Amino acid sequence: MTRPIIGMDFGTTNSGMAIDDGRGLRFLALDTARPQDKVVRTAVYITTDQQIHVGRTAVDTYLEQNTGRAVRMERVWVGEIEVRAEDMYYVEDVYVYNDVLSPGRLFLSLKSGLREPDYVGTVVGQFFYGLEDLIALYLTVTRERAAHQLGYEPREVVLGRPVRFAFTPEQDRLAQARLLDAAFRAGYERVHFQYEPIAAAYSYATTLTRPETILVFDFGGGTLDVTIMRLGPNLRQREILATGGVPIAGDIFDQKLVRAKLPRHFGEGSYYRTDHKRMPVPGWIYDTMADWQHILELQSPDNKLMLADIAQKAERPREIEALISLVAENYALNMFDAAEQAKQELSDKMGALIKLDGPKFHVRQLVTRTDFEAIIRSEVQAIETHLEEILSQAGLKPDDIDVVVRTGGSAEIPIFRRLLADKFGREKLREVDTFGSVTAGLGIIAQGVREGEIDLPGYTPADLPAVPAHGAPRVSPVNLPLLQKRIALQEGNVTDETEAGGQRLVLLAQGNQLLVRLPTAVELPFHEEPAWLTAVTVDYDEPLLLLTNLYRFLLVTPRQIDELAELQMGLADLHQFRKGEEVYGLGDWGAIKTRPWLSIITSRGYARAYRLSTLAPLIESPAPYQFDEALPGVPVALLGTDDADELLMYADNGRALRVPMSHPRLRVRGLQAMQVPEEERVLGGWGLTAGAHEAEDAWVLVTASGHGRRLPLAQIPVLATGKVNHKPLLLSSRRPVAGLAPLAGVRWLVSVEAGTRPCDLSVLPPDMGGTKTVVLVKLGRGDRVLGVC
Repeated sequence: MTRPIIGMDFGTTNSGMAIDDGRGLRFLALDTARPQDKVVRTAVYITTDQQIHVGRTAVDTYLEQNTGRAVRMERVWVGEIEVRAEDMYYVEDVYVYNDVLSPGRLFLSLKSGLREPDYVGTVVGQFFYGLEDLIALYLTVTRERAAHQLGYEPREVVLGRPVRFAFTPEQDRLAQARLLDAAFRAGYERVHFQYEPIAAAYSYATTLTRPETILVFDFGGGTLDVTIMRLGPNLRQREILATGGVPIAGDIFDQKLVRAKLPRHFGEGSYYRTDHKRMPVPGWIYDTMADWQHILELQSPDNKLMLADIAQKAERPREIEALISLVAENYALNMFDAAEQAKQELSDKMGALIKLDGPKFHVRQLVTRTDFEAIIRSEVQAIETHLEEILSQAGLKPDDIDVVVRTGGSAEIPIFRRLLADKFGREKLREVDTFGSVTAGLGIIAQGVREGEIDLPGYTPADLPAVPAHGAPRVSPVNLPLLQKRIALQEGNVTDETEAGGQRLVLLAQGNQLLVRLPTAVELPFHEEPAWLTAVTVDYDEPLLLLTNLYRFLLVTPRQIDELAELQMGLADLHQFRKGEEVYGLGDWGAIKTRPWLSIITSRGYARAYRLSTLAPLIESPAPYQFDEALPGVPVALLGTDDADELLMYADNGRALRVPMSHPRLRVRGLQAMQVPEEERVLGGWGLTAGAHEAEDAWVLVTASGHGRRLPLAQIPVLATGKVNHKPLLLSSRRPVAGLAPLAGVRWLVSVEAGTRPCDLSVLPPDMGGTKTVVLVKLGRGDRVLGVC
């Protein structure tokens, strides 16, 4: 017996899933916050560290993390894309306005983007997400939640689709192909499509006792679909007489309501004075208010300067200040939520208030039902004309329609109830489940397909039609399988082999061998013996700062490293490494960016400090930032430092040196503080706070042969201001040196053969002076110590 097929309504505003297993139809709970609801909000919130939230949780998390925070928009070039189709080819630069302070991006109405050939995707954090990836993430979460309830992974689905995604056939075909692609990426192996109003008709047909001619008026958040059918109680007694639709619906009404009623509270129609004349505040500023995401473009550097200048010279400065606050404090989505709530109230009342409160603004805007209907008059006329076209297509008159079935949230708007009542007669109107009828019908159709009662074409990945190809921008594309694995863990359908959360020891060996381990003794599967090793202990989901030998900065979490390893992938795959590119520098980004300087030490003994107030936004920008001019050697230490600190650098030849942050060349061009022979190198460094050198025997030096000694930092010389290439102190005659670290922080000794092993260095004797060392650990033949951590 084949398993039941899922029916899914992937809607513009809400989505739902239903299944008929032969024992009756049931809705699946897709909203974990409100499991009693039949639908879940079609919303995806992706944080910059790649946490995925969907549904109402996505909106709530976005509002919690973003409302009231500062916004700083920067226009970022993310590369070039190639667009190829049957009769066209072109290359264009791709720019995005990126909020460099944003903790994440919220995506609403993703379904509407399917018909837009120019909307290929966007950037979140440091990764590019194609539109199909964004939709696939939403479909993956809902599929995982279905699997959790069903006890198996659904592989086949009947997806609802509007009669018309767009006005042109080309855009309509493109939209369906992209949705099909997203469904396959989400893990479905066979996909059927059914028009949404036909699905609603199947749901209504379960109540029939005799044949009827019905008109389905399916009016949701993204499109209006209209279908005329001849229905009977039996599944085989179904005949489609006409179908049609227009891409007009609730989202457009929200946009028009905001644009018509709210800009005057923020200075529209007012004036400001220049040196020569009185000027109106530009109207294009308020055109951005028709979209909650476009309004953030007013936070670009140029626009911020312009608004600040207008505010100083405005005749109504408080209103311009309110506009600046609305954008800067990130209240755009709150504004649209307030307008939507008022629109919904107008379904039952003759008037409603749009209420919006925030820093420097307190909006109370009355909207009457008459106001709203005047705002959407052109859409009402277009819909009335379309109804006539559908009747003509079916060869029917209004009197020939037995029943008019209304479904979808926008079908509750009074002017459309009146339009249908006037045209067909109030007695013919039937109210069905506003948000669940399409989902229910798709579940019924899915069972009909399974039983062979309904013939509906099924698509497999081999049937995926060609769509315009887009070259990837220079921003690394998101690793979809990696995120899907995380979703499976998050939804409880896969058991994580490691405990969630907590701290992990991250080891970076030369040659991109980046390993994350719990603080237990483990073997390290080095493919080849590395020259050195760096370690840092951070929380599992906290960002690490990595720096390659090409001086490209990357941000990644220990969890992502582990997930990549399980997928048999590495950072080179995730970030599209260039030939010969490898990671060498490793640091705790959360700790580093709390300090004023990022100091870099290289294998050739060079050091330089970079001001983080300038560098941090570049490191956290969408495209991994790369220095135009690199320091000689590869980076071996990334340190957050203060003005009064010192840099401690040590080499494998047993020498060490301290460099004060006050050295004038350190912050300008950098300097070569240590000269090391070509066959040797600086291994790493530390940032020393003021007074650190006063603690006696506070540090330990470990050699590759397993020897060690206590080391007072006061013994290590300081590079005199204005000088370079000071001869460093020889710390040990046993070479090469493997590590230098604070004694209190050392818990593990790392060797090639034994991996990590616990060690207690407190048993070391006091400093014996000179360069003498004692045996710390006995090594096997061919083994050597790589470092301590």
